[in-house]
Amino acid sequence: MAAGAGMYVACSIATVYDSLISHNSIQVTSSGRGIEARGGAIFVKGDRRGGWDTSLKMDNSKVFFNQISITGLQVGAGGVSALGGAVYLTACTEEASIAQSDFQGNSAQVVLEEIASSSLRVDVEGGSIASGNGLTDCSLAIVDSKFTRNSVKVSGRGSVSVGVTARGGALALRGGTLQDVSLRVERSGFVSNSVNVAGDDREASVGGGAISLTGGRALSRTTALSIRNSTFHDNQLGRAVESINGGGDFNGTAVAIRQLNAGGSVQAQLDFNTISFRGSSTSEPAVAGISVEATEQSSFSFVANAMVNGDARGNFQALNCEGSFSFSSQVNRLDEANSCNGFDPLELGFIQEDLLLGELIFSPTELPHFIPAGNSVLVDALTPVSCVDSKGNSVTRDQLSRPRGDGACDIGATER
Repeated sequence: MAAGAGMYVACSIATVYDSLISHNSIQVTSSGRGIEARGGAIFVKGDRRGGWDTSLKMDNSKVFFNQISITGLQVGAGGVSALGGAVYLTACTEEASIAQSDFQGNSAQVVLEEIASSSLRVDVEGGSIASGNGLTDCSLAIVDSKFTRNSVKVSGRGSVSVGVTARGGALALRGGTLQDVSLRVERSGFVSNSVNVAGDDREASVGGGAISLTGGRALSRTTALSIRNSTFHDNQLGRAVESINGGGDFNGTAVAIRQLNAGGSVQAQLDFNTISFRGSSTSEPAVAGISVEATEQSSFSFVANAMVNGDARGNFQALNCEGSFSFSSQVNRLDEANSCNGFDPLELGFIQEDLLLGELIFSPTELPHFIPAGNSVLVDALTPVSCVDSKGNSVTRDQLSRPRGDGACDIGATER
């Protein structure tokens, strides 16, 4: 396994403060099989038996243009994985944290040649950060940070029997077998991250243009997701193949949540976010901005989010969300005439009209965000009593850490 081109940390807490981590690369050219590459810049691995404090603590750092690239694959059964273009985490003993940091242009990619194998599996996840695939894995908190133009990509030529998993243009988190795992995102921005699969016939699981969350494999394990006061814009999914004979799935332009183990569950809360995917690049219709595949034990709360979509590039109309949801009763706003698949939007308190968000505001010194127009339906839409998250906690500040409201607060990530 190739891992951690810039920093390899085992059974310790990696601290990265006020740093520039740039242009580290793991490049593998091989015609063989059983290839693993993880953490193009940073690899953090704990002792699965415990006993050693292991985590990552990052603050005020820039993580730019790190890469994992595997090329030249031609023959051989087995697996090939490229996980975490910049950072890979596994077997943490405490929550990893990333604060006031900037992840830009990181990537994980695999390029296939003429594939002769009948059982090759390719797994490419987490353009910037990946965690998982272990017995004990890492919970992660992201605060006041931005992820821009990070990518996951699979390209080249192969047979239909090549199975591809490509997920999490910015982040891909998988739950562990022996513990509950969580991803918490607060006051952050995700812009123009992408997942793309191109080439010959193949079965492909493609999802999570910005974030992919997959529940743990064990019975009774919970994988928790919380996203609050954050902005998503122009994150993309793309699948361009000559023909699709192998099936697969394609979901979650912004966020994809999966829990396929009948005994496990995902508990997800998305509160006070702005999610815009008008510019999503999709190659087939009805790709939702948020997708949930979950067991009956899972729940999904969705409070005071502003969602905007429209004709994606290629003139395909995207849904706002699809899958199974346990909705909160709080008010949400959607534009135009779209709805969450299988639900009556009026019964859920959705209002479908132009939200008047305007253009994305994005600079080197600011988190990406929208400021709604003064006459937007988002402005002062909630009374102080209603300005609470999925758990009933008061939401007193917005994405930019400004106070929310003077008697009423706005729907979405930012106050006008």
